[in-house]
Amino acid sequence: MRAEYRSSIRSRNLIKNALIDLMQTKHFSEITVTEVVKEAGISRGTFYAHYATINDVAMEIEQDVVNRLLTGIKSLRPKDIILDPSKALTVFNQALEDNCEMCSHLISNINPERFIATQKEEMVRFIMNDPEVRGMAAMRPRTFEITLRFLVGGIVSVYIDWFEGKLNTALHDIPALITYSMNPLMEHLTSLN
Repeated sequence: MRAEYRSSIRSRNLIKNALIDLMQTKHFSEITVTEVVKEAGISRGTFYAHYATINDVAMEIEQDVVNRLLTGIKSLRPKDIILDPSKALTVFNQALEDNCEMCSHLISNINPERFIATQKEEMVRFIMNDPEVRGMAAMRPRTFEITLRFLVGGIVSVYIDWFEGKLNTALHDIPALITYSMNPLMEHLTSLN
């Protein structure tokens, strides 16, 4: 790996970590570039060489977290996720537990709607781009996609509600509760072919 590339990665990581550290004590909207560069121990020029705004840093952090959350799920076959979502929910739940603090900051500090939409779109795209799933959806593709979006959006909303303290349940119980609630819809979704 070239030294310039390593230096660029290092600088970007310093900037992201500085923003994350600052969000521990301040709301995202109150954080300035000056505070980020001071926390990161870099110059303003280095910051602006990598990002135009603090919001750009936040968007990259969000994408990093979404990628971590979906990595385990993407190791599963999309068709299997449709046929039995419980394993995918367990994998996703574990990723949330591993990234709980960061997800909480993203939901409460930055832009929860964008974070939610990014997760939902990544998951829907992953599932819908699979040839086996497209085969399942061939007879009624619009109905299949709408049902899938409804399910994925609902799952993401349940987790957001948990992070916001609206659900009185343990995080580790959520996959089983969602699976129980989803069974009738999943049966409908798989019957659309």
